[in-house]
Amino acid sequence: VDLDKFEERFLVKWDQLSFLHVSWETQRDLEEFCDGAKVRLKTFFRKAEGGLLYEQDERLDGDYFDPSWVTVDRILEISEDEDVPEIVMDPKDPNFEEGTGRQFYIKWVNKGYDESTYEFE
Repeated sequence: VDLDKFEERFLVKWDQLSFLHVSWETQRDLEEFCDGAKVRLKTFFRKAEGGLLYEQDERLDGDYFDPSWVTVDRILEISEDEDVPEIVMDPKDPNFEEGTGRQFYIKWVNKGYDESTYEFE
């Protein structure tokens, strides 16, 4: 591992997923796997150049987003499907991929109802 080599990564909030699922991605990976990534990155760089983005130490709490956005406000719906498999925690179990458990429709603190997401048990 070359500690002097710098690899820039971008914190990505994925469409239709909650802030629990944000991830750090390289520009190369975004451009390779995400439709429209080049345009979105160009917009991002333009805003950063105009001073509209803040460094982590300029944010009051030091977080990249409001921590309340990963706090459940209320559960709006619970899947009642009897065909939903039981949750399986052991990755060696042959049913691991299907063992997702029930789904919950979650309204997050300080987010609108239009930003509610489904989360697995």
